[in-house]
Amino acid sequence: MNNSVMSVTAETSQDPMGLDTPLAPSLGAISSVSSMASWSAALFLTTFHILLGTSTSVPDEVDGRSIFYKHHDAKFYQSGAFVIGRLVSTIPQRAIEITAFGIPLYFLVGLARTAQAFFTYLALLVCYTIGLKMMFGILAQILPKKANVQGVSTFLVLICTLFGGFVVVPNAIPFYYKTWIYWMNPMTWAMQGLLSNEYNSAKYENLKIPPESFLTYRGFKPGREWVGYSFAYMIPFTLICALILTIVLRNVRIEPERAIKKKKKVAVGEVS
Repeated sequence: MNNSVMSVTAETSQDPMGLDTPLAPSLGAISSVSSMASWSAALFLTTFHILLGTSTSVPDEVDGRSIFYKHHDAKFYQSGAFVIGRLVSTIPQRAIEITAFGIPLYFLVGLARTAQAFFTYLALLVCYTIGLKMMFGILAQILPKKANVQGVSTFLVLICTLFGGFVVVPNAIPFYYKTWIYWMNPMTWAMQGLLSNEYNSAKYENLKIPPESFLTYRGFKPGREWVGYSFAYMIPFTLICALILTIVLRNVRIEPERAIKKKKKVAVGEVS
């Protein structure tokens, strides 16, 4: 273990989870690992907020199934056209939401103020959000009730959070989980891309402890090329989820439950 990693170990022993308040770094100098840990916590809270918000909005899509069935039976469009249209129409709305949420957080927290880092940050969040929307959308089409959708969504939120690289650092995840759950988790790639984008900016060039050592200690990959790898995962992930959603819409049909009113029998001479 080199000196920089040993320094990281000494610093993070005071705050092993990196759960300092995210606003603290913007108020002082960035000379300690605790500051970098706080920025990492801010980025984690960003990805978690998006994950939680997307999961809670999915049960409402159950109500829209009957509309799709009606249009599909009338031959308005095929399942693939519906999914493509939904994917394309989602982009502007998600971009506006991420911009409204991401810009205040970015500058309040005090992340790297360069155009490249800023727009890469927004692009990563947009890709991440659209991918989650497609993934959770599959649940709304294969589960019968809103309660079922909410329950499975909550379980996926738990899995994504635990194996996202922050709550449990990648170095502590068992090998038999890391080989598939960790690397298949969209939150993992969002965190990796955001951290690589932030800590490879010019803001951190003169630190006493290189940010690469901090990322390595936390179990993340230090190179900036991992920003590209994050896009290379999340874009195909979104397309694969869209393909699965198309197949599900074509082959799975869950009719809504309709209330059956029982007619009351009225005897002759009685007033109903």
